[in-house]
Amino acid sequence: MNALAQSFQGMSRGRLLALGAVAALVVGFFVFATGQVTAPHMTLLYSNLDFDDSGEIATKLDSMGVPYEFQANGTQILVPSERVLGLRMAMAEDGLPGSASVGYEIFDRADSLGTSSLVQNVNMVRALEGELARTIGSFNKIANARVHLVLPRREVFRREQPEPTASVALKMLGNSRLSRSHVSAIQNLVAASVPGLEATHVTVVDNNGNLFSRAALHWGMMREMLRSTLIAG
Repeated sequence: MNALAQSFQGMSRGRLLALGAVAALVVGFFVFATGQVTAPHMTLLYSNLDFDDSGEIATKLDSMGVPYEFQANGTQILVPSERVLGLRMAMAEDGLPGSASVGYEIFDRADSLGTSSLVQNVNMVRALEGELARTIGSFNKIANARVHLVLPRREVFRREQPEPTASVALKMLGNSRLSRSHVSAIQNLVAASVPGLEATHVTVVDNNGNLFSRAALHWGMMREMLRSTLIAG
């Protein structure tokens, strides 16, 4: 011990400073490595958030003691991967978020390769809804959009197959209203993105309850309604 102290005393001031810097770097490296190992793996919770939703979700997470990170200028929020499903349920109970959507980045998760075909199909629909919502939300006069797709499963032995339908809920900027051409553009955009979906089967509404278009009834449904009416008469 005395020999070690004497060796330090025999060193110049410059060598002591260099030795101290090296020791600090080594300690800092081990602290960083330990933090990286023990830090939770962060996964996307929501994307395409507006600032109102970002603030409300952050407040909710703070109250729950959940660590989180913001990315993409606050439009994306990440949380520990093992808590994603529980947090989405908790947020949904409070009606959050109002503007978020998940697109094709849902397939970037490492655990997506081991999921079942059913989960993959559900994720595919969610991703398509999210991508369409982002595109429609970028249009003039529209603050954000939500897209809901109904894609019936094709039955092998069923003569009349149900047709896919879609609805688009819009949040307008101020008192803006859509023209007929804008509504038609939205309907055709959604229809072109979904196999077998016709533009007339896409319903468009806004946050004020204005119905811009109504999905047309499928001919098979109309025939059944007519038959029921005749029988009742």
